Amino acid sequence: MKYLRYGCLSISKNILFTFIMVLEVVALLVTTNVTIGSANNKSVLTRPFDDIVNKEGYYCFFEPMWETQEEATEFYGLFNKLKSATIISSDQIDANKIVDDDIFFKYSMPLQSGSWPKTATDEQGRPYVVVSPDYIKNVGETITTNGVGECVISGVLTEVTYIPAFTMYNEENVVTSFYRSADYTVAIEAIKAGSSDELKYSDSAIIMAKSAYKALNDNKDITYLNCFITYDDNISKADMEYNNGIMKQITEFQKEHADFYPIAPTFTPLSQIKDSMDTYVTNSYINILPIIFVVAAIVLIGLIGSVAINTVTQIRNYGIYFLCGSKWSDCFKISLANISIILLFSGVLSGVLLYCSKFINLNYLIGQVYEWNNLYISLGVILAMMLLALIIPFGIIRFTSPVEVIKSKK
Repeated sequence: MKYLRYGCLSISKNILFTFIMVLEVVALLVTTNVTIGSANNKSVLTRPFDDIVNKEGYYCFFEPMWETQEEATEFYGLFNKLKSATIISSDQIDANKIVDDDIFFKYSMPLQSGSWPKTATDEQGRPYVVVSPDYIKNVGETITTNGVGECVISGVLTEVTYIPAFTMYNEENVVTSFYRSADYTVAIEAIKAGSSDELKYSDSAIIMAKSAYKALNDNKDITYLNCFITYDDNISKADMEYNNGIMKQITEFQKEHADFYPIAPTFTPLSQIKDSMDTYVTNSYINILPIIFVVAAIVLIGLIGSVAINTVTQIRNYGIYFLCGSKWSDCFKISLANISIILLFSGVLSGVLLYCSKFINLNYLIGQVYEWNNLYISLGVILAMMLLALIIPFGIIRFTSPVEVIKSKK
């Protein structure tokens, strides 16, 4: 405890150096967390599909326009013939984004209020939904939507965000194959100014789990335009060959019946999507490393220099402590306490600044998602700074004689 007291005393006598060191550490921690938050923003988008793309199977996209319901029924019936396979499908009906449960419950896009639902419905069977901010709704309120009925709002998306979009997979644009970027700022201002509902933003979204939608529609499945086909882990080669034949039938059926849009279905291997997503996320973290390394190098040089100057200015006080009965090695412990207090204060201040950024919407305007890796990396940075910042003080104290210090300061 006495080392902390002496460390605080050292800080009080060197306010300028302390202030400089705090600014340096805060600059590094804030920069590090902002860049990591930007990379997290990408991994959050791919996470709902991680379990899916780690399986064998395909992503299927088709664009039919059936002339009769019988044709549509026959077409979707082919998918039901697949063996040892699961169909994971989502669709959009007006503003309703009906998302397969396997994906829906893994969404974690930033929300300005509320949270992503843990269950599909409330006790009354009303779907829990996440809505876009242009509905001007609060968490806990209800919203009535065409084809579904009354829903309970669990969360509200941020004004700048990604929303689910079910389009053709594009290897060059991995994430936006399954999302669309949307900025609701202008729409919200227009609505608050008195615009009618007819001016509702085209990206208005009511996101719900497919199980909730089916429960309100006699368990009727949705008519999807794309789907994931995932194979069971123990699927046999015979079943895989059989499924290849079914997929050929699906392709031929579309060619024969989709007169308006005769686009052949695409079957993209899930392994290909996984590789693209892994590369996308990996590159997002690799791209931030140069920024962190440059800032860290500048800050650490300044921090070590500031600590060295501070130690030299304090060396006389250490000599007095030695005369008063302290061991010369205790001076190093005082220096450690000094640095620990500065780093602790800097870490808390950085956390406060990052937390306050959400009140001015800065966190999602620049695409920030803070997760546990922010904390772990921040603690690692602080530990590294502590160790490096003690190198010079250790050398000064270790190789300086207390007698020489006292004599030189007379």
